[in-house]
Amino acid sequence: MERFNSSIKYFPKRNGINYTETLIMTGLAISEESGKMICVSDVAQHLRVTKSAASQMLEKLEEKGLIRKYRKENNKKTVYVKLTDEALKQCDERKRKLSDMIDMLSKEMGDDMEEFLRLNNKFIGALENVCNKLCDGRT
Repeated sequence: MERFNSSIKYFPKRNGINYTETLIMTGLAISEESGKMICVSDVAQHLRVTKSAASQMLEKLEEKGLIRKYRKENNKKTVYVKLTDEALKQCDERKRKLSDMIDMLSKEMGDDMEEFLRLNNKFIGALENVCNKLCDGRT
Protein backbone atom coordinates (compact mmCIF):
# COMPACT_ATOMS: atom_id res chain seq x y z
CA MET A 1 0.00 0.00 0.00
CA GLU A 2 2.87 2.35 0.77
CA ARG A 3 4.23 1.87 -2.78
CA PHE A 4 0.79 2.68 -4.19
CA ASN A 5 0.47 5.83 -2.08
CA SER A 6 3.89 7.02 -3.23
CA SER A 7 2.82 6.58 -6.87
CA ILE A 8 0.03 9.11 -6.36
CA LYS A 9 2.62 11.87 -6.74
CA TYR A 10 2.52 11.18 -10.48
CA PHE A 11 -1.05 12.48 -10.58
CA PRO A 12 -0.71 16.08 -9.42
CA LYS A 13 -3.55 18.54 -9.27
CA ARG A 14 -3.97 19.79 -12.85
CA ASN A 15 -5.24 23.21 -13.87
CA GLY A 16 -6.15 23.93 -10.25
CA ILE A 17 -8.73 21.12 -10.23
CA ASN A 18 -8.78 18.83 -7.21
CA TYR A 19 -9.93 15.20 -7.01
CA THR A 20 -13.53 15.98 -5.98
CA GLU A 21 -13.88 18.55 -8.75
CA THR A 22 -12.56 15.97 -11.20
CA LEU A 23 -15.20 13.50 -9.97
CA ILE A 24 -17.93 16.09 -10.45
CA MET A 25 -16.74 16.99 -13.95
CA THR A 26 -16.47 13.32 -14.95
CA GLY A 27 -19.97 12.59 -13.65
CA LEU A 28 -21.37 15.59 -15.50
CA ALA A 29 -19.60 14.56 -18.72
CA ILE A 30 -21.02 11.03 -18.54
CA SER A 31 -24.51 12.37 -17.80
CA GLU A 32 -24.34 14.88 -20.63
CA GLU A 33 -23.20 12.17 -23.07
CA SER A 34 -26.33 10.21 -22.19
CA GLY A 35 -28.52 13.31 -22.48
CA LYS A 36 -29.38 13.47 -18.77
CA MET A 37 -29.78 16.85 -17.09
CA ILE A 38 -28.10 17.13 -13.69
CA CYS A 39 -29.20 19.36 -10.84
CA VAL A 40 -27.36 20.38 -7.68
CA SER A 41 -29.19 17.79 -5.57
CA ASP A 42 -28.04 15.03 -8.00
CA VAL A 43 -24.43 16.08 -7.43
CA ALA A 44 -24.98 16.12 -3.66
CA GLN A 45 -26.53 12.66 -3.72
CA HIS A 46 -23.75 11.23 -5.90
CA LEU A 47 -21.01 12.63 -3.64
CA ARG A 48 -23.00 11.85 -0.48
CA VAL A 49 -22.77 15.41 0.78
CA THR A 50 -25.35 18.04 1.66
CA LYS A 51 -26.87 20.26 -1.03
CA SER A 52 -25.07 23.19 0.58
CA ALA A 53 -21.68 21.43 0.30
CA ALA A 54 -22.40 20.48 -3.31
CA SER A 55 -23.38 24.07 -4.06
CA GLN A 56 -20.08 25.31 -2.65
CA MET A 57 -18.12 22.81 -4.76
CA LEU A 58 -20.07 23.78 -7.87
CA GLU A 59 -19.53 27.46 -7.10
CA LYS A 60 -15.76 26.89 -7.26
CA LEU A 61 -16.09 25.11 -10.60
CA GLU A 62 -18.25 27.96 -11.88
CA GLU A 63 -15.63 30.51 -10.76
CA LYS A 64 -13.02 28.52 -12.72
CA GLY A 65 -15.23 28.69 -15.81
CA LEU A 66 -15.82 24.93 -15.91
CA ILE A 67 -19.57 24.74 -15.33
CA ARG A 68 -22.54 26.98 -15.80
CA LYS A 69 -25.74 26.92 -13.78
CA TYR A 70 -29.16 27.37 -15.33
CA ARG A 71 -32.87 26.94 -14.67
CA LYS A 72 -35.54 25.62 -16.99
CA GLU A 73 -38.36 27.95 -17.99
CA ASN A 74 -41.02 25.65 -16.54
CA ASN A 75 -39.14 25.05 -13.25
CA LYS A 76 -37.43 28.11 -11.81
CA LYS A 77 -36.81 26.35 -8.47
CA THR A 78 -34.34 23.66 -9.59
CA VAL A 79 -30.79 24.67 -10.47
CA TYR A 80 -29.14 22.55 -13.17
CA VAL A 81 -25.45 22.42 -14.03
CA LYS A 82 -23.70 21.89 -17.33
CA LEU A 83 -20.03 21.66 -18.32
CA THR A 84 -18.54 24.48 -20.35
CA ASP A 85 -16.64 23.85 -23.58
CA GLU A 86 -13.37 24.30 -21.65
CA ALA A 87 -14.41 21.64 -19.14
CA LEU A 88 -15.38 19.23 -21.93
CA LYS A 89 -11.98 19.80 -23.51
CA GLN A 90 -10.26 19.03 -20.18
CA CYS A 91 -12.38 15.88 -19.72
CA ASP A 92 -11.45 14.66 -23.20
CA GLU A 93 -7.77 15.28 -22.46
CA ARG A 94 -8.03 13.40 -19.14
CA LYS A 95 -9.77 10.50 -20.89
CA ARG A 96 -7.01 10.36 -23.52
CA LYS A 97 -4.26 10.42 -20.88
CA LEU A 98 -5.97 7.68 -18.89
CA SER A 99 -6.24 5.54 -22.01
CA ASP A 100 -2.54 6.10 -22.74
CA MET A 101 -1.68 5.18 -19.16
CA ILE A 102 -3.70 1.95 -19.35
CA ASP A 103 -1.96 1.03 -22.61
CA MET A 104 1.44 1.65 -21.02
CA LEU A 105 0.53 -0.39 -17.94
CA SER A 106 -0.70 -3.22 -20.12
CA LYS A 107 2.60 -3.29 -22.03
CA GLU A 108 4.59 -3.06 -18.80
CA MET A 109 2.72 -5.97 -17.19
CA GLY A 110 2.63 -8.14 -20.32
CA ASP A 111 0.87 -11.48 -19.83
CA ASP A 112 0.23 -10.73 -16.14
CA MET A 113 -2.31 -8.03 -17.10
CA GLU A 114 -5.05 -10.55 -17.94
CA GLU A 115 -4.65 -12.31 -14.60
CA PHE A 116 -4.59 -8.96 -12.79
CA LEU A 117 -7.86 -7.89 -14.46
CA ARG A 118 -9.50 -11.23 -13.64
CA LEU A 119 -8.52 -10.95 -9.96
CA ASN A 120 -9.46 -7.26 -9.85
CA ASN A 121 -12.95 -8.01 -11.19
CA LYS A 122 -13.32 -10.85 -8.66
CA PHE A 123 -12.24 -8.49 -5.85
CA ILE A 124 -14.68 -5.76 -6.94
CA GLY A 125 -17.53 -8.30 -7.06
CA ALA A 126 -16.67 -9.54 -3.57
CA LEU A 127 -16.40 -5.96 -2.28
CA GLU A 128 -19.83 -5.10 -3.71
CA ASN A 129 -21.33 -8.22 -2.08
CA VAL A 130 -19.85 -7.34 1.32
CA CYS A 131 -20.97 -3.72 1.05
CA ASN A 132 -24.49 -4.80 0.08
CA LYS A 133 -24.64 -7.18 3.05
CA LEU A 134 -23.42 -4.48 5.43
CA CYS A 135 -25.92 -1.96 4.04
CA ASP A 136 -28.73 -4.49 4.45
CA GLY A 137 -27.62 -5.21 8.03
CA ARG A 138 -26.56 -8.77 7.18
CA THR A 139 -23.17 -10.09 8.18
